[in-house]
Amino acid sequence: MINRSYYKDLFALKSFSNQDTISTVDSIADKDVLESLFSYGFIENRGIDGGNSNLNSGGTIYSINRYGIIVRDIL
Repeated sequence: MINRSYYKDLFALKSFSNQDTISTVDSIADKDVLESLFSYGFIENRGIDGGNSNLNSGGTIYSINRYGIIVRDIL
């Protein structure tokens, strides 16, 4: 899986701590990068953020899994 991954996408794993969750609306990582990391199997889906009453849009919530931690620590 690492061979099929882009370095830019893998480098985004450094944005995750072991217990953090990141939403696709966060400015920490690009939505497309998060979706790629999910499809590679480095992060897992933790649900959906529906937004708030200030009309801020929601997004998908992701967290790093054990495989992603191994790869992140090697980088």
